[in-house]
Amino acid sequence: MAHAKQQVRSAAATLLDAATPDLGIIWQHRDPPDRGIGNYVLVYVDSEDIEAMGIEPDHLQARNMFLAVRGRLRDWQGEANEDRADAFAEQVEKTLTQAALNAALSNKLKILQLESTSVQEIEEENERTFLEVALDFRVQVHTLQSSPQTLI
Repeated sequence: MAHAKQQVRSAAATLLDAATPDLGIIWQHRDPPDRGIGNYVLVYVDSEDIEAMGIEPDHLQARNMFLAVRGRLRDWQGEANEDRADAFAEQVEKTLTQAALNAALSNKLKILQLESTSVQEIEEENERTFLEVALDFRVQVHTLQSSPQTLI
């Protein structure tokens, strides 16, 4: 079984890929692919805070992860930037729900909360512009200290 962070990242990416194929390619890491690719989404765990929930040797841990979803939108199809960014954010929010991610993690999800969204217009060296739509979620799962791959 994979580490808890990888399980969360993989479950979120799988949900996004299945429910929203028009978002583009889903990448499970923070590094953008080579230029020239159309729309794509990066899904990764940006950071993780771990809180001990006991004092016994193999205590329960609350793992608070910050799941990043970054949409790189190149093809706007005549839509205004703000409208396209809002449509992307809406698709992600409708797909990554507490119920859906909990089911994907075998009912082991404790918290899924959207923390922030932002939009940035980025111009590449070749003077091609794209939008980056960022959604940041707080995700909490529990593991044992000695078993970071086993969700409780």
